[in-house]
Amino acid sequence: MKLKLSFPKRFIATKPHRPQMIAQTCLLVHNNQLLHVEQPDLIAQHDESLLAISATELAAAARRLLPNTDEKIPLALALPNHEFIATPLTLPTGIGEQNLRSAVSLQQATLLPGLPVPLLLAVRPSLEAHLPTIALWLPASRAEELYQAFAKEKLFLAALFPRILLSIQQAEKTAQIWDEDEHSITYCHWASHRIQQWIQVAKTDLELEEFKNQFEELLKKNADENDKSRIWKIDSNDWDKIPMPNPTIYQYSFTPPSTLMRLAQQRQQQRRRTLLALASAAAMSLLLGVAAAAAYQYHLTSQLDELKRSTRSISQLQAEVVAMEDDIAPVINFPQPPLVEILNRLNQVIPKDSWFTGFRIDAGVIELEGYSPNPSHLLEILSNDPMFTGVTFNQQIRAEGGRTENRFGIRLLLPEINIAQYWQTYFPVE
Repeated sequence: MKLKLSFPKRFIATKPHRPQMIAQTCLLVHNNQLLHVEQPDLIAQHDESLLAISATELAAAARRLLPNTDEKIPLALALPNHEFIATPLTLPTGIGEQNLRSAVSLQQATLLPGLPVPLLLAVRPSLEAHLPTIALWLPASRAEELYQAFAKEKLFLAALFPRILLSIQQAEKTAQIWDEDEHSITYCHWASHRIQQWIQVAKTDLELEEFKNQFEELLKKNADENDKSRIWKIDSNDWDKIPMPNPTIYQYSFTPPSTLMRLAQQRQQQRRRTLLALASAAAMSLLLGVAAAAAYQYHLTSQLDELKRSTRSISQLQAEVVAMEDDIAPVINFPQPPLVEILNRLNQVIPKDSWFTGFRIDAGVIELEGYSPNPSHLLEILSNDPMFTGVTFNQQIRAEGGRTENRFGIRLLLPEINIAQYWQTYFPVE
């Protein structure tokens, strides 16, 4: 019987989506060695080599390579390609990217009838119905096992992906990658920000002469088509000095279930802290305002009582009352911003993916600090609100490690608060 290999055709891709989290450190597994990306000297020595790729041994080796890494730093782990399953599939047109995962997950029993276990899915859609989509699968139990093993070593495992994708450094360019280890040979054709072909052959299958001949013909054919785009990864030395993963490949990353729970808890805690800080600031401002008003009222009452007890004439008393009112007029008439209304308005217009870590109000000037995935869009929202004017950034937008949101600072004015007129009225300068 003649064995035949078939491969899906190429397709046009769209711009990749932005990943939720990009790891600060990346490790990769090749045969029985664990390597540290960008630091080729940090390789598990022969007496520390992995006898088997178990989660416990990988986590222990990772801790030896990262003795100073704490559990807050997100890590990425590039596993051997044979731990993943690739399936080409054709989907009907009209399925948006948001519904793609659900549509593909419903076909798991048909695509992988021999794997009735929960699987994690990484997939990018094809834009045309006649072109296949490449979906990658990873057992959820394997991802969770790795997360728990790393957690016991006080390491935060945030992302898993196939080792072969580390070879992709320029996502917009075409690449043909051949990755070989002691278990298998994997071929990946990358173009237009996504996987277009995925072929994996176990080395034991190459013992069949007919299969071996067809595979060698495939090697020669792909080499002749585009020699410049070939990348060969044969042994561990080929992975030396490899850069950190290109952000685009995170579209094919897998997130352990416990990692998703941890990230959700962190976001919820951050929201609670922000709301608590804003509520505390609002309560403090209200208390200070009430205390100031009570103090003014007490002071005025005391003076009036003293006037009543005096024996001076009514005209004198009236003159003193007028003078007192003039004295306290700058305090009583000091422009007071509607703090509760301002906080309610900010809560209504600020997107849910943005939040504040600092809130300061001084007369008619408000200064905000916080995080947002799109500070410019946030600035535009506030600029279009009639309650505020003069909306500008008062500090440079900057990214912080481990965050997808950018830190920002915004300054805005309240048009109803006219400090210049107040100073001119009560404290004129010639």
